[in-house]
Amino acid sequence: MTEVVTETIVKATPERAWQAWTDPSELAAWWWPMFADTTYDLDVRPGGGYRFESRSAGIGARGTYTEILAPQRLMMTWVWLTDGIDDGPEDSVTVTFSAVDDSTVVRVVHSTGAAETEGYAQGWRDCLDRLEQLPGR
Repeated sequence: MTEVVTETIVKATPERAWQAWTDPSELAAWWWPMFADTTYDLDVRPGGGYRFESRSAGIGARGTYTEILAPQRLMMTWVWLTDGIDDGPEDSVTVTFSAVDDSTVVRVVHSTGAAETEGYAQGWRDCLDRLEQLPGR
């Protein structure tokens, strides 16, 4: 497995950053705002599932939450979707939220068996850049 590690600093408390990841309306504001038709279904509990998908873009992801430790750590399985169909191995993603002064370091570790990981790294950088820039955070 290869680990793709990405992090950013968000001007918010860990609780507020956590909410941006676990509330569907909050997630919609920064995850893929450029795809207006993206749906976000989240059942944030151990064993609960999630699925977000943009039919117009033909992309999405789904998985199961494996560990919830609010507001410090969120762990989940991860499967890419192409046109609504599983497209790739089942990976694991761990998101941690660490308070630093008046901000939070959000760190994503995506463990994958995929041979090519640069697309993963770029995708996480793009998403975290949008999270970082949300007003009022």
